[in-house]
Amino acid sequence: QTQSTWGQLEGLQVLRPSASVTIARVIKRLGREFQQAVRQTLIAPSYFSMSSRRGGFRGGRGGGRGRGGGGRSSFERPPREDGAVEGKSVEEEEVGITAYASSVSGFSGIVKHRFSDFLVNEVSPTGEVVHLTEIITAPEKAPQQAPEVPPLVASTSSSSAAPVERADFEFTDATRTVLLGLMPAEDVEKIASFVDQLAAGGGAQPTAITLTPDDDKDRRGKIHQAIRQHLHFLDSDTLDKDNTRTVRIFAKARNGNKRRKLDSSGPLDRNEWPANLPKFLRFVLFKANRDTGEAIEHLSSTLHVNKKSLSYAGSKDKRGVTAQYITLFKGTESALRRAATARYWDRNIQIGNFTHVPEALRLGDLKGNRFGIVIRHVQVEDELVAAAVEALKSNGFINYFGLQRFGTYGEVPTHSVGLRILKEDWAETVELILKPRSGEPVDVCNARQMYMDSREVTKPLLEAFPRRMVIERSLLNGLLKNGSTDYFNAFSCISRPMRLMYVHAYQSYIWNSIASERMQLGGTPLEGDLVVVGSDADLDAEPVDESGLPESIQDVDESVAVEADDGRKKVDVKILSKDDLGQYTIEDVVLPLPGYGVIYPANPIGARYREMLAVDGLDIDDMRRKHKDYSLFGGYRKLIVKPGDVQWDICRYTDPLQPLINSDADRLMQKPEPRDDPAGKFKALRIHFTLPSASYATMCLRELLKRSSSLSNQKTLNEQAKLASESSSSSSAPEPVSEPMQVDEQPRAA
Repeated sequence: QTQSTWGQLEGLQVLRPSASVTIARVIKRLGREFQQAVRQTLIAPSYFSMSSRRGGFRGGRGGGRGRGGGGRSSFERPPREDGAVEGKSVEEEEVGITAYASSVSGFSGIVKHRFSDFLVNEVSPTGEVVHLTEIITAPEKAPQQAPEVPPLVASTSSSSAAPVERADFEFTDATRTVLLGLMPAEDVEKIASFVDQLAAGGGAQPTAITLTPDDDKDRRGKIHQAIRQHLHFLDSDTLDKDNTRTVRIFAKARNGNKRRKLDSSGPLDRNEWPANLPKFLRFVLFKANRDTGEAIEHLSSTLHVNKKSLSYAGSKDKRGVTAQYITLFKGTESALRRAATARYWDRNIQIGNFTHVPEALRLGDLKGNRFGIVIRHVQVEDELVAAAVEALKSNGFINYFGLQRFGTYGEVPTHSVGLRILKEDWAETVELILKPRSGEPVDVCNARQMYMDSREVTKPLLEAFPRRMVIERSLLNGLLKNGSTDYFNAFSCISRPMRLMYVHAYQSYIWNSIASERMQLGGTPLEGDLVVVGSDADLDAEPVDESGLPESIQDVDESVAVEADDGRKKVDVKILSKDDLGQYTIEDVVLPLPGYGVIYPANPIGARYREMLAVDGLDIDDMRRKHKDYSLFGGYRKLIVKPGDVQWDICRYTDPLQPLINSDADRLMQKPEPRDDPAGKFKALRIHFTLPSASYATMCLRELLKRSSSLSNQKTLNEQAKLASESSSSSSAPEPVSEPMQVDEQPRAA
């Protein structure tokens, strides 16, 4: 059967999305060896990341394995060509991470062996740890329940409401003339045909139409106005997808208000919102193996609301199981509950704990994050683990910016792009973003090489870049629109938060490097160091992704906070004198991020800032730029951070994929807490701690383990653990039916 099916698939160049789910089900049943062959051969494997209604390779209903789940997320990215060289990842030394806060020995262990080994629960400004405490289940269907959504056109047999007369659906010559002045003729004919179908009635009416994409906001506004004035039975809105905007036209409900969305009795119409009900619905977002941007996109599409209606305090890591608060403008609990039980809902996302609040969340509206982490395959005595944990509790860790700040690929780290932006070298900026780099998927490598070969941007070239390459596609769109050599305006087409991600990465690189040099001078305050006077609540005003292993820069969410010189509270700092040294500890010392709004230490460390920027061709006294976005105000960051409320224990286990820590969803499903198996073949450390919002858990774990947090190091440890696991299994009992050890394994479904 395998050979027969392979004979049918071999030679396929493209798989249509409509066929991919069916083929994915077939392949799933044919066994692992065949799946590996498909990964290496098919040209269009990205379609296999689609979840079918019964569960595809990315989890579907079941999630982890068996019916409804694919276990591993192997199809999330297209496969590489045979013999492709593994890409170079960003290494700690390249971004200034070289020191430790203590000299106590660490130990080797695997972080994020499974996504479910990394739990993150947001801590609200009041100190509340956010937990999901309910699971939404589908309600029992009432027989022949009447639909809550009013029909687009009232039934002629209805006597309960005044029907819309078919004669009202008219498209006059005067209307045609007005619309021809605003849009292409084919769009006008599309509207006319839509009106004719509404007038004809019947059950096969279209619900809405979309016009040709149009980025001209003024013209779109005139189209909306013309629709309302000349076609009073229609309404319109603007769809924003893949950086393009288009006008959507639909029929009004018979009560004259906008057509209700597909899944809703909410959000309520803006004019209908009760005066005594707060306008923001707050709920807990619980997700596994999804980053916050993906989850927000899913909520936006399933609820049919603009992404700007959804807000949150901070981005959470993709490679983990996380819980955080979200607010939705004028959202209703019933709409979200109905969406969460729909068949198209992503089962790796759960929502619950609904309440209405008067204000939306803003970026930074959190006190920190509570982490629960499993470090597997620990191979030292328990006493050494205990010593390392105690050293972390007492000495803290250097508050480095983690490697994910600098992107995935070491050949083009984000801070190198940021330097070119600050030097206003726009041609080199574009070159670095688009240049080929080893280790990327084949389709991306080919697309990058196409640009390097021609240097001419065409629509076929743009389409060659996968849609997940958000930054590159935005840049190419800019080059296509403004000309292939108008680099500045092309770069400006990238969203502002993503552009500033690069310059903030350069600031982070400088801070890391200086922090390493400062720690070489000792772990006590020095004359000339800086400390904050008064409250330090405004430190690190830019929240970070409290995450682990690096993700590609394409995964950066657009809601990343940015620094601005207007409206920011000024942080008062003090330069320590010799007489002040006894009043402060190393935990009080802060280091500045370069900018025109900060002062620098009055000791050799301050001089090193000037030297480092000069080597890069920058003047520390001239950090303003003619383009305001790239004028760096600066800020201050604690040099040392101590994790709060540290709790830990040692756990032994045998199955490499055995869950060792329970998430909120596990507890709601009344799964027993994982217990230590004294006869287990392997050892793991389970540790819980709390960090402030601007600190990286990976840097805390780096201090604990005294090991590099780089992706390459984690892969090496993973391979070593895999060999040890296989050796142990072959010399004893039969190996349990489970997935092989790897970083990218999908957690079992919540």
